[in-house]
Amino acid sequence: MTPSNIYYLLTTSTSQPVAAKAVAAAASSPQRWRQPLAYLLLAGSTLGLCQCQPATTTEQPATSTAPSDSLKLETAEATPIPKFDTESPILRQLALLPAAERNIAPATMRRYQLLTRRFWLAHYSTDFLLKEAKTPPANPPVFAQQMALMQGHWRVLHEGINQTQGLPPTMADHIHRMQQVEQIQHAALSDLQADEASQRPLGLDAANLAAQPQVAKLLAPLQRKPGPINVRIH
Repeated sequence: MTPSNIYYLLTTSTSQPVAAKAVAAAASSPQRWRQPLAYLLLAGSTLGLCQCQPATTTEQPATSTAPSDSLKLETAEATPIPKFDTESPILRQLALLPAAERNIAPATMRRYQLLTRRFWLAHYSTDFLLKEAKTPPANPPVFAQQMALMQGHWRVLHEGINQTQGLPPTMADHIHRMQQVEQIQHAALSDLQADEASQRPLGLDAANLAAQPQVAKLLAPLQRKPGPINVRIH
């Protein structure tokens, strides 16, 4: 087989078997044809592979950019709990203490001030939420979280009061009044939480509504204006 015939076979073939036959024929040819035949076979096999491999295209799946109704969120503005001044009530209560009690052991004084600060924070915040509950909250889930937060403050105060022993008379009277208010306000928030859980309109029942005026009476001795005195908060 002459080189021209081999070249013809290679360039007109579209599959590798034909190229293989050409290789076999070249192997039986004289020695002088082997080197040029090797170059032709290499080129022909490459051409055959190129012709036999079909072109493939990858189709990208179409993505939908249409907005989904499930992704539309409705938001309502919630009224945040204000930051209340809890230092002024502490100063006022310290000024109401007799001189002997103001000179009590530092650890006892710090304990008293800590309970007082926690009480006024929980009381002011609860009073705010009770007023807000008189009208339907703009964002009920957030309002429910705010009530749960205040209930947590009352629980911490309750535990702290139960662990406080051996206070002098005036301090003990202050703590006892704060404890009674804690019980009233804790019950009021529990009433509102029950309404919220049952998806009823928020409102205090008769018992909790009747107990609210007691809060002002219990706190009146703690809110009276004392005489001028120098006290320090620990």
